[in-house]
Amino acid sequence: MLSRLLRLFSLAIFAVSLSSVSAHADKCSAAARQLVASEANATLLSVQMQTGNNGKTVCIIRMKIDSGDGNPPRVVERRVNS
Repeated sequence: MLSRLLRLFSLAIFAVSLSSVSAHADKCSAAARQLVASEANATLLSVQMQTGNNGKTVCIIRMKIDSGDGNPPRVVERRVNS
């Protein structure tokens, strides 16, 4: 009986941790979409999520920006706190 209770408790903790990660991922995704939309000729390359030293979530957004004048595109990395 005790082992079942412990399993149930650990499963509940795991489920809660997944939901909070999902919420942070949604915030990073929204921040990336907004940032790419604000830049002309930008294409989203990747979005990563990290925890900063202060425990807050930091979104690392990489995007490619075409210059449009024949020069090679730039790859830009931006960090956004969420």
